[in-house]
Amino acid sequence: MKLQRLETVLGKRLVERSPRAVHLTAEGAASADRARALVEAHDRALSGQEPVRQQLSLGISDHAAGPELVPLLEWLHAVSSQLALAVTIGFSRDLLDPYDAGTIDAVIVRQEGSRRSGERFAEDEYGWFVSPRFSWRRGERLQLATLAPPCGVRDCRSRARQGRHRLA
Repeated sequence: MKLQRLETVLGKRLVERSPRAVHLTAEGAASADRARALVEAHDRALSGQEPVRQQLSLGISDHAAGPELVPLLEWLHAVSSQLALAVTIGFSRDLLDPYDAGTIDAVIVRQEGSRRSGERFAEDEYGWFVSPRFSWRRGERLQLATLAPPCGVRDCRSRARQGRHRLA
């Protein structure tokens, strides 16, 4: 009866019932972790135990660590005030090895090519930007300022210089 009331309140079917068994629906499975966390918090509150402090080590590419970083960190803190966050900012390539080794829990990096794990947040376009007053003649040498290796943007520039990408 309590489960049926919960399904009514949520407006979702959490379990499929048959004469032989009861199984979680997809929505029920998705809600199960949140329900367990709620029950654990309830049990800790009644027992007087301190909340379990969770740790997350996050590596963020210097390309991704822009003005959006502070709101992201504020959002993570709002989601879990018991989350101790360790943030490392660096080159994407330098962050992937610790991630693969398991010493960083999650990374937000700029990456070219494919990778088997992870989730793509956004597709990043590469472009050249100049002042409207800039004048350049075809064939003239173009001076660029880039970061030192192993910067991926520098690599794009090098490939363009080698003729893999055409400069219009």
